[in-house]
Amino acid sequence: MKIVATVLALAVAVVGLVMFIRMIAKIVSVVKIGQPTLGRSDNPGSRWKNLVVETLGHTRMLQLKPIGVLHWLVMIGFIGLVLTLGQAIGQLFNPAFALPLIGHFPPYEWFTEILGWFTVIAILGLMAVRFFGVGPQKGRFFGSRTWQAVFVELVILTVGICILVLRGLEYRLFETAGPAEYATTTHFPLTWFLIPGGLSQATLETAIVLVAALKIIISFTWMIVLGLNATMGVAWHR
Repeated sequence: MKIVATVLALAVAVVGLVMFIRMIAKIVSVVKIGQPTLGRSDNPGSRWKNLVVETLGHTRMLQLKPIGVLHWLVMIGFIGLVLTLGQAIGQLFNPAFALPLIGHFPPYEWFTEILGWFTVIAILGLMAVRFFGVGPQKGRFFGSRTWQAVFVELVILTVGICILVLRGLEYRLFETAGPAEYATTTHFPLTWFLIPGGLSQATLETAIVLVAALKIIISFTWMIVLGLNATMGVAWHR
């Protein structure tokens, strides 16, 4: 089972990466049809500052509170949790795998778990607004059933859940098979309780591989969809 999951996950990853890169190259080639833009190399400090403030500060979306806050949390999660994809790939081959240097570094682990929970909660909030019109202002997304938007929301939700479940499984694996010093709330502050105790080492290792494979397949399926849809703005803007 683990072999099949690993092979399938890696195959989807390769296809997704190739298609994603090809579509990026296609978009760049279209942009290059235009004439070169002149006079945009001045004031690099001011330009980069504006880019960082507008992007990370989410200045436009934050005007649409509370939707803007939820969207900001999803954006930060989308960027800040990217290393968990590398973690999942390593876990296909070694369920106890941790990223070098930072894998068991408590500040990084706290950052990952806090951001993971915020991402899941925020995307559920945005989905509630879309489907149920939750909040005093329903907004322009209420009632929308655009498949691209729903697809992206489901990808973010499932990947976020996989991240949290993997953390819970890792805690139980360290508790069962060691090193025991990692099986503490210092390393797993917000996920230690997600998976029931008493599971065997073999069961935990198999579950980690399967959930990691699912996370990889979902992530690179997103890249495959983008690779087939150059004008899918709701995904490409990320």
